[in-house]
Amino acid sequence: MTVYRTVPAAAEDDATGRWVGAFPAGPIVHLQGAAPLILDVLEDAPGALSVSGTCAVLRELLEDVPEDLDAVVADFLEELAGLGLLSRQEAP
Repeated sequence: MTVYRTVPAAAEDDATGRWVGAFPAGPIVHLQGAAPLILDVLEDAPGALSVSGTCAVLRELLEDVPEDLDAVVADFLEELAGLGLLSRQEAP
């Protein structure tokens, strides 16, 4: 099972979303919609979270989630990991 955790980064919220840049050299990414909330869930977690663990927290926080939430979150976490904004590990 793959788990994800945040990496050291700078973040700034504005009226359109959140700008996030990984230390030391970026990239800088603009997150909108539910993306900042997903990043908050990972930042607030006591350890790394799997896709299903991330989605479980989102289901607790949000009243209405799409049926394909797990697939959407999986793609998003992989995208952020590919950009260097999350670390990805295989959990035992």
